[in-house]
Amino acid sequence: FLQEAARYNVCAAYVHFLSLPLIKDAVVDLVKTMKKSSARVVLSVYGDTEMRVILTECRRQNVTDLLWIASEAWSTSQSLWTDFEDLLRGTLGFAIRKGDIPGLGMYLTSLHPSQELTSHFIAEFWEETFNCRLKGSVNTHTHAEEAQKRGSCSGLEELNEVYSVYTDVSQLRVTYNVYKAVHLIAHALHDMSVCVPGKGPFSNGTCGRLAPVLPWQ
Repeated sequence: FLQEAARYNVCAAYVHFLSLPLIKDAVVDLVKTMKKSSARVVLSVYGDTEMRVILTECRRQNVTDLLWIASEAWSTSQSLWTDFEDLLRGTLGFAIRKGDIPGLGMYLTSLHPSQELTSHFIAEFWEETFNCRLKGSVNTHTHAEEAQKRGSCSGLEELNEVYSVYTDVSQLRVTYNVYKAVHLIAHALHDMSVCVPGKGPFSNGTCGRLAPVLPWQ
């Protein structure tokens, strides 16, 4: 971005990098820089979690007159727009085209505690979402001390009764691109499997090989 901007004689007033996870003092210094600068337009490519921390600090330091340019990473975050509408008014955001993946929402909410014990990721997700501990949990993630004191999960928890980014299928953008890519490969393999020699897409009508599959085909 900086290289392209320079070609059009656009000069950035400052460039600031924050290490992850965010350190409070670093965020405080960032907002102080924004507050002192005469530049009123800020381009941010952080994710919505990092932007929440930054915007909270902006509110604390009363930095309310910035015009934000939002990257795909946070431009469609509904929670940010709800909680920081006063700071984000006038924001210009970029986003990938979204799409619908039939059946995905229903599939994601169909998980049950008996399935969580087979996956470290799902076990952690389940315990964090419902603030409980699964019996025989395979979750090996190190939790805060408070998390170790959680009560046992009842087994009656329902994902469709709570909001979670995991089950929110209203903004399928990057996910939809993956979905399309998988379908593309699936259709290509199907076409190769029913190819008729002499009518194939390669030289002299030859077909592609499925055993083994050659990537260039």
